[in-house]
Amino acid sequence: MRDGIYLAETQAERNAVFALRYAIYVEEMGRLGDIADHEKQHLVEAADAHGRLYLAVVDGEPVGTMRLSWGGDPGAVSAQMRALYETDIFAGVIDDAQLLIGERLMVQTSQRGTDLAMRMLAELGRFMVTKGAEVLFLECEPHLINLYLRLGMRPYTRTKNYPGIGLVVPMVLLGHDLAHLKRTGSLYWAIFQAAPPSDAERVAAQVKKLDNVSAMVSRESTPRAHFMAEVLAGLAEKKTATPAIFDALSEAQIEMLVARSHIFEVQAGDHLVLDGGAARSLFVVLGGVVEIYKDGVLLGVQMPGDVFGEFAFLLGLPRTADVIAGSDVRVLCLSEANLLKLQAKEPALSSQFMLNLSRCICQKLLELRQTFLTSL
Repeated sequence: MRDGIYLAETQAERNAVFALRYAIYVEEMGRLGDIADHEKQHLVEAADAHGRLYLAVVDGEPVGTMRLSWGGDPGAVSAQMRALYETDIFAGVIDDAQLLIGERLMVQTSQRGTDLAMRMLAELGRFMVTKGAEVLFLECEPHLINLYLRLGMRPYTRTKNYPGIGLVVPMVLLGHDLAHLKRTGSLYWAIFQAAPPSDAERVAAQVKKLDNVSAMVSRESTPRAHFMAEVLAGLAEKKTATPAIFDALSEAQIEMLVARSHIFEVQAGDHLVLDGGAARSLFVVLGGVVEIYKDGVLLGVQMPGDVFGEFAFLLGLPRTADVIAGSDVRVLCLSEANLLKLQAKEPALSSQFMLNLSRCICQKLLELRQTFLTSL
């Protein structure tokens, strides 16, 4: 196949997309196996019939893909997709031809850490300019939020469950909000600056739709004092004397640990983590009750101050259980990249944090042991 990032038009190119999806989503990440064609080793979805499938090829090998569903293509944006992405939030300020949904952006392991994903995202921006699309909708997993914020994307509604993925944050890119794109240093600023200008009143109305609708607080976009107050208030809810993740740490040290982190509000019944999922984010409960399940069996509950996601974080393995909000909850999602960076920059702080995490794990093991002995 020819190298580059381009629309998959031939059946061979589309099959390469489906095979790459299968390799990454089904085999590597353990996702969407229930809808995959295991005989052909293809992952094909209904949205592929009308969506635009892009393929990235390096040295003749397919290594990346994404799907763009543009409102200007008949049938591309289904009623189900409109409901999932809550596109009606922007009713009256965009028409169908100004709406774009981006999904299934992925790159092969050999290309992670290269500029391929950024080049694919830039191609997405150029598509928007070519077609006159002004608002991009996508669902972002917690560990990618900082990247997307730096690209100028913003949350616009509550967190939710994406089928087969788990907890995601709905985000939008307003292509013609040039001031915001320039402020974040987004690659989209140069792309949209060169585009024909949009109506200023319509752009202002699009920005207005973002006011007070998100259920996420991000450290990167929130004043330090406000974010820390949210964290400390949640930690103060802890009612037991069991080990806690921030024990023996000062407020200044906690602030270093929560850099680049996020606070989510999640509704009762929603998944925070899916068993077998590939993400390795570490979570701290700030409010409400979180339930841990394995194969439908309740293993335990997590209360304010408790931590979950530690096995995937420490071992680099897929998630080992389902984590579901037993009530409306608030959780702190710690940045894996920041925690790893602190190991080199702040070894004493990192050591205390890892000691606390070890104690939290030991407490869980004691509770599981007691549950097992009681059941005998």
